[in-house]
Amino acid sequence: MRALFINLSHPGISHVSGVRIPSFAQAMAQRGHQIVLLTKTLGEDDAGTEREGLVRALNENDCSKRLHVTVKPEENLFAKLRAGRFPRPLSKVITAWAFQLYGGVYADWSKSAAQIEPILAERFRPEVVWATFLPSDAYVIAQRLATLARCPWVADLKDAWTHRLPIGLRKSLAQRFRYTRFLTSNSRFHGEQGERWFKRKVVTLYDGIAEEFLQVNQGPTANGFRITLVGGTYGEEALAGFLRGLGGWVLSLPEKTRHLVRFTYAGSDEEKVRTVLERLFPRKQPCDSVIWGYLPLARLAEICGGAAVNTYLWLPGSFHHKLLELLACGRPLIAFPGENEESKELASCLGGDLYICRNEKELDSTLSELWITRNDRSKVKNSTEVLRSFTWPSRVAFLEEILTEVVNRDQRFNR
Repeated sequence: MRALFINLSHPGISHVSGVRIPSFAQAMAQRGHQIVLLTKTLGEDDAGTEREGLVRALNENDCSKRLHVTVKPEENLFAKLRAGRFPRPLSKVITAWAFQLYGGVYADWSKSAAQIEPILAERFRPEVVWATFLPSDAYVIAQRLATLARCPWVADLKDAWTHRLPIGLRKSLAQRFRYTRFLTSNSRFHGEQGERWFKRKVVTLYDGIAEEFLQVNQGPTANGFRITLVGGTYGEEALAGFLRGLGGWVLSLPEKTRHLVRFTYAGSDEEKVRTVLERLFPRKQPCDSVIWGYLPLARLAEICGGAAVNTYLWLPGSFHHKLLELLACGRPLIAFPGENEESKELASCLGGDLYICRNEKELDSTLSELWITRNDRSKVKNSTEVLRSFTWPSRVAFLEEILTEVVNRDQRFNR
């Protein structure tokens, strides 16, 4: 199969947005398919893939690896809009204009991509195009490429259509992209929103659990009672509530045992975590703290595998794939300040210990319970069979089925 995958974020970015589509692209290539991955450039100095270089790369590409093509967004009105350089009323007007006229606020990226789309269509001749939202501009590129290559395109939802688009644009954008042949999503939660707006069935295709989390050497809890917070903080309200609850619980312990508690953060919001900690506890923090940035998977898995308890902040209107990886570590897991039913069901299916704390009081109670039983706890015994169904090889086999069916259906229709 020749397939072209489209994702805004470069796989080298220190953010989860660069994981899903690039990982599936590489896994599909390893299964013998010819895959081109199209993203934006990583750094400001990166000029992107030039036309001549693209032709040469397509001729020389080793089919066992994905071919990565990058497109540099232009420095123009859209870049200023995304950077928040306009007053709020004007920003709303420009945003609405960008969506209505161009299909998104990354029109500079999609317009730049148009320069190499004819080469991809003619030289690579994709049999199917798969593009993910957010942003909707990936759909714009997919729709144009599918037209040029005369092939079907598939829309993927890795973000919530309802929660990530202005209310007045949700229906019109779904209409704009209504000719997609199939829809996938990274969760049932996002898929249900897709079904609402596209009026079509959406198939749930979870991301794979990284092998680093499945193979991590988990033994007794390392370094006393370590509490690890992983991932984005999504504003300061939930983060401040979590840190207040944590600090209050630590201060409730006998002073002679507080030194056993350590707090570790690993994610892309390290400066925000430092700032909130310093604001809440200006004189002295309740326990030792280690603040990491975005870590390589092997190191992150090692830290989470040795924690007394792992935690993450829940963002309403989103699905957190980190839930699966953290459950795979075999340690108790806290979601603050809530979670949805899908995540509860997944935790139950995997046999993991998921504690949902809706406020600081519940967080205090849960930490107290885990503290009291800390010496009795070994690794949580997850269901090995279920875990294996969430590995990348298992997940990519399902994607292969989906795309193969879309291609075969298109070929039968065009006979």
